[in-house]
Amino acid sequence: MVTNTSSQPEGMTLGEHLDELRIRIFKGIVAVFLCLIVAWTFRDAVYQVFLVPFDKGIEMLRVDWTAEIDERLAADPSIPRTEFYMTADPTDVRLLSKYEVSNRPLVTAIGEGFMTKLKVCLYFAMFAGGPYLLWQLWSFIAAGLYKTERRAVLSFFPASIVLFFAGVLFGYFVLVPYGMYYLSGELSPDEGWIGFKLDTYFTFISTLCLALGAIFQLPLVMIALARVGLVAPPTYAHYRGHFVLAAFVIGAILTPPDAVTQTMMAGPMVVLYEIGLWASRWLAPKPIDLSERPKL
Repeated sequence: MVTNTSSQPEGMTLGEHLDELRIRIFKGIVAVFLCLIVAWTFRDAVYQVFLVPFDKGIEMLRVDWTAEIDERLAADPSIPRTEFYMTADPTDVRLLSKYEVSNRPLVTAIGEGFMTKLKVCLYFAMFAGGPYLLWQLWSFIAAGLYKTERRAVLSFFPASIVLFFAGVLFGYFVLVPYGMYYLSGELSPDEGWIGFKLDTYFTFISTLCLALGAIFQLPLVMIALARVGLVAPPTYAHYRGHFVLAAFVIGAILTPPDAVTQTMMAGPMVVLYEIGLWASRWLAPKPIDLSERPKL
């Protein structure tokens, strides 16, 4: 017998179920829309949060370029300091504009700034209001599940949300700024002027953060497959080497073509695989030893 856990009465017709689903989806969308209004009201502050990884990557590039220029000046005292810096004052670290790393994203299209701020606010609204929308959907689905099925889903759902946000934050604080730094760090001050397009940066940060949010679900997927008996934990251990190779291939697909960001994407995948392997060994049902069954 199916246990009803929501406000839905027993014996609802198909039309009544669809009405209930529409109401719950509408509530979730309203929550996301309200979060969007709040985000747009404070769009300048939200936009500055969006630029934090950008500023961190730019600052690391500036430190490198300044150090390289100082090494040149120390190696050849005949080069005037004003060749690179705005003044001859050793305490003045302002570089000439042609050697400066721009800390302002480049906007090259009409409406690019507006659309970027709108998309940033929309992502913020999805992150803030998305859990409520998912909860509404879960409340509708839970009414048709057995108690054991609900318990199984609820044991994974909170952990899935936490892991998703952990992956996004790892990309935000680590992969994006260091990816910008290493991808642009091959240029020396004489070889080019560094300036990042705003829409390119948005694509870069959104792709990497969302990809990491999905990748961080790996331990839960492994545990679920082991719990239902589809994949035994020893199988995970047997294919460990294959997964390491696959992780670097996936890292190469999801990140720009350089070894550093590829490794920064593949490394957490390998760690998560090991966590999933350990957890599946601990949580998977123990196999039945047929030799210990009583003889008839």
